[in-house]
Amino acid sequence: MDPTGAAVPLRTVLEDAKAPAEVRASAAGALGLCLGLDAIPTLISRLQDRESEVREAVAVALGRLGGKEARQALEDRLPMEERAPVREALQRGLTLVEP
Repeated sequence: MDPTGAAVPLRTVLEDAKAPAEVRASAAGALGLCLGLDAIPTLISRLQDRESEVREAVAVALGRLGGKEARQALEDRLPMEERAPVREALQRGLTLVEP
């Protein structure tokens, strides 16, 4: 089975504002597992999601994927984030990113 085949439905769920936040948060992590570094642009766009649960999951997923682009996005979002749990997730993501 090709894990990248799941990417389209996962991306659709992640970007669907009507889907429950917990489902979208799960989709964020799964998208990173399916696409690897190719998921980074989609995940970065969700760092501004209206649901904090989604932003938390995206921050950790980006940290697990790593790379300069992910690190920069996490660093850029940190000072703008108002919710403490999301700031903690952003920090956690930054600790996961390889230098």
